[in-house]
Amino acid sequence: MKLPRVLAFCALFGLGWAVPAQAADDRRGSASAQTAKSRPGQPAQSARRDGRHASAAATAHRRHRDRASSARLTPGREVIDHSGRPQRGRASYYGREFNGRRMANGRPFDPNSNTAASRSLPLGTVARVKNRRSGRETTVKVEGRGPYVPGRILDVAPRAADDLDMRRQGVAPVVVEPVAVPQPDGSVKAGAGTAPGGPQR
Repeated sequence: MKLPRVLAFCALFGLGWAVPAQAADDRRGSASAQTAKSRPGQPAQSARRDGRHASAAATAHRRHRDRASSARLTPGREVIDHSGRPQRGRASYYGREFNGRRMANGRPFDPNSNTAASRSLPLGTVARVKNRRSGRETTVKVEGRGPYVPGRILDVAPRAADDLDMRRQGVAPVVVEPVAVPQPDGSVKAGAGTAPGGPQR
């Protein structure tokens, strides 16, 4: 009498373990099939691993790009352009706190001058600057270095900012056309600003 009961109990107990195990296997198989379906021809584990590699590669690329950008905007790491080609970007102007400070050429900053700062134009460059929004223009002389803000190519003295009609906005889109560009050998090269027809839009 006891043996059939024991066998029946064992059968029920074994079935209780088998059903959840089978369900778990089914779930794992379904997840693997879903991942494989998203990338045909690749095993699921490989697809997950490739996703992690792609994410890591994108992060590394962003870090490299940010490091390169910060290197270009770091004082002392400027790349000087003696070509005289026009430059387009945004200009800002010196704040009041810079009055009297020594510029890159060693002279004190005068807010009533036509002084400008550039990261790439040689010191002593004379350039024509045009506000692309208002059409106003002026001539400046590069005597300082900066601005070290991404997207900006020129800082001008407040007097030049008035000439360009950009004091209220603070920042304006400009085209900078060098007129006279000092060269490493001591000579001076005529730049794009000397071309007939004046500044380009």
